[in-house]
Amino acid sequence: MAPEVTLVGLQTSAAAAGGLVAIPDHSSAVDPAHCGSCGVPVAFLSVTSPGRGSRFKYQIVAAVLTYAACTLARIPVWIQFTPGLTAADAVRLIPEALIFPFARFSDNPLGGLLGAVILFVGVSIAVRMTAGKSLVVDGPFENTVRAQG
Repeated sequence: MAPEVTLVGLQTSAAAAGGLVAIPDHSSAVDPAHCGSCGVPVAFLSVTSPGRGSRFKYQIVAAVLTYAACTLARIPVWIQFTPGLTAADAVRLIPEALIFPFARFSDNPLGGLLGAVILFVGVSIAVRMTAGKSLVVDGPFENTVRAQG
C-alpha cells in the first residue's frame, strides 16, 4: 500500500506546487513582499492511508510531502510577481524555496515566525492525520439463530 500512498501524495504535492491546490498561508497585508501559498496534500494522503500497520511509515511521508508542497508552492507566486523570472527559472528556485521558511527570519522576523508557525501546524496536522490507529476486535459472537420449540 505504501507505493500507492506515496504516488498519490507526490501527485498532490506536484499539483500544489503548480498552484492547482493552494491555501494562502498568511495575509498579504502582514507581509506583502512575500505573499505565498501553501498546498496541503494531507487530505489525499490520509484518505489513502489505511491507518494501520507501521506507525511512522505514513507519518514520515506526510510530513515530507506537506513541507515540500508548502515550500514549493511559492515558486509560481515568485515567477508571477517577480519581473524577469520565467517558468524556465523554476528548477533553479527549488533549493531557495525549500530553505525559504528559515531564511525568511533574517529579513522579516515577524513574517518568518508567522510562516514557521503555520508550516509547523500544517506538518503537525499531516502527522496526526496519518498516525496509525489501534484496531479493537471484540468477540467471538454467536451469529446463529436458535430454533425455538
